[in-house]
Amino acid sequence: MARAQFEALAPWRGTFLVASLALAWSGPVDAYLALLAEAAGRWRTAYPLYRSAIEACENAGSRAIEAHVRYELARALLDRDTRDRKTADRLLDRAAGIADELRLDGLARWIADLRRSSPAERSRVRSPEA
Repeated sequence: MARAQFEALAPWRGTFLVASLALAWSGPVDAYLALLAEAAGRWRTAYPLYRSAIEACENAGSRAIEAHVRYELARALLDRDTRDRKTADRLLDRAAGIADELRLDGLARWIADLRRSSPAERSRVRSPEA
């Protein structure tokens, strides 16, 4: 299912999801493509999509969504291999800073939970939107 959704969304890579004439800003399509690629087991596709989504958020000044994407990439890195712990910690540090500044309390809790979780528990830690 994730593969089919990825293929349907792929033509809009590099753009942003906006609904109802900018009444809802859902962030870069690349973030959703990254999640779908990861779910389909396509890490080599997912990783650069996460990175491009973060860059798009930085360029657009979309800090709240940037924090969420940083969280998702950190979670994915930790799920894959603990050797990526330093990179994941840097991503989580930045996401936590944004969450604190913007008072994204739910995201701050998810970040804290992810930091405390063991590898076995991480499979049960989901994103704040889930």
